[in-house]
Amino acid sequence: MSQKDYYKILGVQKTATANEIKSAYRKLAQQYHPDRNPDDKKAEEKFKEINEAYDVVGKPESRAKYDRLGSNWRNFQQSPNPSTSTPRDDFKWGDWSDFTRKNGEKNTQEEDISGSNFSEFFENMFGNKAGTKTGQRTRTVPKETNASITLSLDEAYTGKTVKITVGKESIDIKIKPGIADGQKLKVQSNKPDIGTVFLTVNVSQHPVFKRTGNDLEADVPVELYSAILGGEISIRTLKSTIKMTIPAETQSGTIKKLKGLGMPKHGIEGEFGDLYIRLIIQIPTQLSTKEIDLFEKLKKLRKPK
Repeated sequence: MSQKDYYKILGVQKTATANEIKSAYRKLAQQYHPDRNPDDKKAEEKFKEINEAYDVVGKPESRAKYDRLGSNWRNFQQSPNPSTSTPRDDFKWGDWSDFTRKNGEKNTQEEDISGSNFSEFFENMFGNKAGTKTGQRTRTVPKETNASITLSLDEAYTGKTVKITVGKESIDIKIKPGIADGQKLKVQSNKPDIGTVFLTVNVSQHPVFKRTGNDLEADVPVELYSAILGGEISIRTLKSTIKMTIPAETQSGTIKKLKGLGMPKHGIEGEFGDLYIRLIIQIPTQLSTKEIDLFEKLKKLRKPK
């Protein structure tokens, strides 16, 4: 399988700065966003590809590992070194000890690693290489599969069923709505070639919405005349497009809270975070001579304070 060149996907050099990478990502995300390319499968795949690329090289830590190890850096990090009986130096014990995140749910109950379970833990981790006494049964080490996926924010909002394939076997894993970026899931499979799946879920950044916990933030443009006279504006949320009335003399930068229009709370059906919108007043451009004259008259009508 050929390795993906995330820098080439984003159209930047490997020596590009963080700001250059971010700028390139935003430009491509706007170009290939599904809202601008409805029913365009190629644009949809391209959008996912650039999000995957930015999710790696847009973060200093993952970018450094990608530069060293290539596009398979996640699997290399999460797997023990196969040539030795000890884990890699950068193996993160804490990654699998607790699957609870701030805005997620506890997906599994871990076994108590003590007594006989402690020995079993090390045999599962490193293999039974110490040899056995004559007549003693050899333990079969349970199969474990490490995997990672990347979802868009829209997919994290609705939830998604993903397929994990190992060899000729595959299983479907249902991701509940509201999954957080970097959240880890443990799924027990009854298929011997797959065994227990440790799945890391990454959520790519969205060109419009910024996520903080279960809440979302977005800038919403407002025409100058609507801001001055008041009126109704359309607001796109991850759920649907809604109408909102704004009062006359609305100032640019005004923040409105739309309750319950944020992200679903993972594992809690029917509960959502909130959406905070910042109203940005758009100043008209390319004014006609008549329009300029009218603004001049309005300027003279305004009494100095």
